[in-house]
This record gives sequence, structure tokens and C-alpha cells, in this order.
Amino acid sequence: MKLNHNPTTLTVQDLLTLFQLSERNLYKLTNRPKHYYRTFSIPKRTGGYRTIEAPTPLLKKIQQQILENFLEPHPVSRFAKAYKKGSTLKEMARFHVGQHMVVRIDLTDFFGSLKEVSVFRFFCQQGYSEAVTVILTKLTTYKGRLPQGAPTSPTLSNILMLKVDEKVGKYCTENKIRYTRYADDLVFSGDFSIKRLLAKLHSVLAPQRLRINNKKTRLMRRYSTQMVTGLVVNDKLSVSRDYRRKLRQELYYCEKYGVERHLGATRRSISSTKYINQLIGRINYVQHYHPPTK
Repeated sequence: MKLNHNPTTLTVQDLLTLFQLSERNLYKLTNRPKHYYRTFSIPKRTGGYRTIEAPTPLLKKIQQQILENFLEPHPVSRFAKAYKKGSTLKEMARFHVGQHMVVRIDLTDFFGSLKEVSVFRFFCQQGYSEAVTVILTKLTTYKGRLPQGAPTSPTLSNILMLKVDEKVGKYCTENKIRYTRYADDLVFSGDFSIKRLLAKLHSVLAPQRLRINNKKTRLMRRYSTQMVTGLVVNDKLSVSRDYRRKLRQELYYCEKYGVERHLGATRRSISSTKYINQLIGRINYVQHYHPPTK
């Protein structure tokens, strides 16, 4: 449902109508949030686990409405490349092709660092009444922060990072540094002083209670493999040799032993149909950047 509204005149009753909720159910959603989230962990590609807080279908539907009516119309920085229509990983990686140096910086507990008070301040600044602001804030935060799993969190993160992106982007533009941010992944490329860049980042991030994960900071010079969003960017966009090698190896084993025996040997708990579909997707991904020669 699309809501054409004026923030200064929007009422709680307007929200009840939009969300198709009774006052009693709205009270439960905003005051007993633990009943409307399911928490679980999934493995990270880089090791360890990521905690997901997935909203129940009812809350998710409401968050989708908030996303469409209250968040998507709001502008975000041109340096932010994640969670934007028309923006892709390929576009972000291409921006850093052929640079003297690439630096990739990861932020610690990104969604968890974006607090409820910042969300409240954002809605308040749009002109909503305190009552409406409190409700919108409660419906989009959990345990005092953005929940990783809510459909509103990605766009809210871009909105809340607007000032950070613009300050970092201004510094980079003045110093001829290329800068993009994909969620918690900040990428810089060019020929510059890393020491001065890190000092600037700390001065911008610290007031927002954002911290750099030093263990995941990567410096990649021209003579090494420079990776951005999973793609090699040294001279042109390409898929890493290691990725292609592993794919060729899997295809070889499937051809030699058959898909079922290969899956059994690797002890993967996945159906052969799903595995084949994944392989097809990976083949198409590689061929997109490395088309077969005739």
C-alpha cells in the first residue's frame, strides 16, 4: 500500500490504517519485540558465524511498508553502493580497476553499531510527531540497534551513514582517492598515504561509534592480486584464478565419479539438483567475465 503523506500531519491512526493493525496489536509489536523476531546463526564465508534476527511474517510485512513509504524516497550518498536499485557489485569493482593500490577496510558489528537513538533522530528530523517517530523507531530496531535480518535495516544503514560517506568522500575527492562503500566494506584506491587515510577515518567514525576491524583490513598493491567484492581489479575485471581452479576441479570430479558419489565423498548435505543448479550459476558467473573463445 502506497501512502502519500505529509510528515508533519501524519498521525498514529494513519499508521494503524497503513499497517492494518489494531491499537492492541501495535502496542504488542512495539513493546514486546522479542516475540516478533527469530534469532539464529549462519556461517560466514570468512569464518565464524553471523547472527540473524529475522522478523516474523507480520512484522516483516510492516517493515516492508515502512521501507516503501518512509525510507526508499530518502536520498543516500553516491559513495554507497549496497542496497540501491541499479547498483551492483560489478559497478563497484569496476571503479577500482587499474589502480596503484587498493585498500579494503571492514567495520566491526556494522548493523549493531547503528543505534536506536540515531534512527529516532532521523525520523524526528523528517518532521514526524514524537508519537509517530517512536512507533517507526520501535518497529525498525531491536535491542537498541538495527537488526540484521529486517528488510528496513539495509536502507536505514545507508541513510544513517550519509554524513559519514560524505565526509569520507570529500576527503577522498580532495586527495584523488577513489572511495566506495558496500555495507560495512569500505574500499579505497589510488596512490595515497594510508596513515593519513586511517587517521581521517578514525576521526569521522569515532563520533558515530563505528570501529575499524583491523584484522580484516587489506592492503593490495599492483604487484599482488587486488580483490574488490570478489573480483580481481588489477588490469580488468576478472574472477580469481583460485575460484576458477576450484570450479574446474569440481566439474572434473563430477564428470569422473558422478554427482552423487562426488557429493558423498565431500559429505555435503545438499541435493544433487540444488548442487547442479549452483554449479550452473558459478559457470555462468565465470563465463560472464571470461567468455569462452571460439
